[in-house]
Amino acid sequence: MLIKRLSVRGPRRTDATVAFQPGANVVRGLSDTGKTYVFQCLDFALGGSATPKPIVEASGYENVLLEIKHDSGTLTIDRRIGDGRIRIHRMSIQNLPQTSSVFELVGESETVDNISPLLLQISNIGQQHLRKSGAGETQRLSFRNIAHLCVVDEDRISDEIAPLYEDGSPYTRTFSKSVFTFVVSGVGGEIQIPKDDLASQRTAWTAKNQIYDALIADTEQRLTAISERTFSTPLTREAIEERLAEARTRLQAVAQETDSLSADRITMVADRDKSRSRAITVAELVSQFRVLREHYHTDLSRLEFIEESDHYFQQLSKIKCPLCGNDINEHTTHDLCEPQDESLPSVRQACSREAAKILTLMADLDQTVANLQSEGQMLQGMVEELSARIRHIDEEITTRLLPRQQEQQSLILDLVARRDVVVEEGLLAARLEQLREQREALGNRPSRPKPSNGSANTSLTIEPLLELIAEELRSYHVDASVVTFDGDFNLHLDGKPYRSFGKGMRGIINSAYVISLMNYARENRRPHPYFVILDSPLTAYRGKEMPVSDEEVADDIKAAFYTRLSNTPGDRQIIVLDQEDVPSEPKSRISATEFSKSHQHGRYGFLPDNIPTGF
Repeated sequence: MLIKRLSVRGPRRTDATVAFQPGANVVRGLSDTGKTYVFQCLDFALGGSATPKPIVEASGYENVLLEIKHDSGTLTIDRRIGDGRIRIHRMSIQNLPQTSSVFELVGESETVDNISPLLLQISNIGQQHLRKSGAGETQRLSFRNIAHLCVVDEDRISDEIAPLYEDGSPYTRTFSKSVFTFVVSGVGGEIQIPKDDLASQRTAWTAKNQIYDALIADTEQRLTAISERTFSTPLTREAIEERLAEARTRLQAVAQETDSLSADRITMVADRDKSRSRAITVAELVSQFRVLREHYHTDLSRLEFIEESDHYFQQLSKIKCPLCGNDINEHTTHDLCEPQDESLPSVRQACSREAAKILTLMADLDQTVANLQSEGQMLQGMVEELSARIRHIDEEITTRLLPRQQEQQSLILDLVARRDVVVEEGLLAARLEQLREQREALGNRPSRPKPSNGSANTSLTIEPLLELIAEELRSYHVDASVVTFDGDFNLHLDGKPYRSFGKGMRGIINSAYVISLMNYARENRRPHPYFVILDSPLTAYRGKEMPVSDEEVADDIKAAFYTRLSNTPGDRQIIVLDQEDVPSEPKSRISATEFSKSHQHGRYGFLPDNIPTGF
């Protein structure tokens, strides 16, 4: 069954048409160009209950026409948009006359109430009754029960519910599983998934094998890095330990000598500072005593002047008595001026005695200054000697002991580094051997034993499908070493439930799910229409909002998706509607229809004279 062409038709309206080819088809366009309307028309023509959304651009269009090629020829499904009536024309759309209502045609056309039997017939599926409940009740298979496995809209493509279920209702889950079983096995019944099935064993084996491979690769890399660290003289661990002990002994001796000299230096610095302080004090005292001696000298000069003055007084011809103030010539007798206090010395005598005292003090002062100067010279010598000894200690520590200390420390660091390398190399070698033994003990990847002749085990048919899904995902550059089903046929990628991924990745996973199911059915001649229609598998649907970053699909996955799509064989068909560009390399192998959303470049959208009012 191959979809050839989709058209919408109406009186006085130009047909809006999209053609499709076997293999890969892409309808690409931005928002509001009609991609979703194309999908809704395809689904409606295939018996869907939902009428295409009424939009301004579609006003006047009355019929959806879907041309299908099948083993017995070509037919066109004609369905009214208004009342949903269906008419079948045994001809292509191009051969239908441009009439106001193709429902008036006779001859090779007929009206049907239900299109499902016809679609089942041309899909070579036929009439089937499948179990719908645990009580054994059955239900007739409809094409719509199959369609949801191959026609996936933008909501279901990223839903958390597995694509095999028509909806989230628990009442239809049994029948949905029966339909899935029918597609996978070609017969009714139930596919059993044992708790400890081969897929689970393979998942565990693959996970363990990957861990061992990663650990072994890391250990080998670290060993290689260690082997590249060459030393001038290879040493054993025992030799390294012996040299370390010797180096530590030498370092301890240097440290002890350094500590002893440092202690002596501290004492010398203290003594020098003390002597220097005393020398400063002595110098200050000498300076002060010199000032005092100058004062003494001044006093002596003053006394000498007084003595000389007395001598001059005696030589004056007319003088007054220094005691009574009377003129000497007027004194009648010498006794009139005799002093009343006989103990009062003469001025010259007093000055002489005072001068003698000052001279005595000056002699004592000169001796004290001489003593202080001698002490100062001694202190200065001590300061110079201690400073010289301190400089000698500093030079000894700096030029002899410190280099020896640094040399021994550097040697110790080198020996410790060598020891660490030797120890790490030994540990890594032992760990590498252990990891290789453990991986060897893991054995080969589990495989299912071949069933005995005549045995029927429907659970065996699940494995090839899972392998196809895993291969499909890996071709999209999705990390999926092992893909498994849980009891409800929900996918797990390397043990991670598919519903735990973001919307963007769920769209990719669901696409791989339905495409792989079609490929499995085609290759094993199982019941399936052998076409898949996907709406926005690469764009996480958020209404008119842009996809948020954590829900977007990576660019390399998008490119890989289109590359894989371009290799779709001609005996099946995939139709993708998305806004993502098709890379130039796979584009030549894809039947691409592009809506430019521009009246100046290419086709604006699906409907002619498109006015951008929202799709």
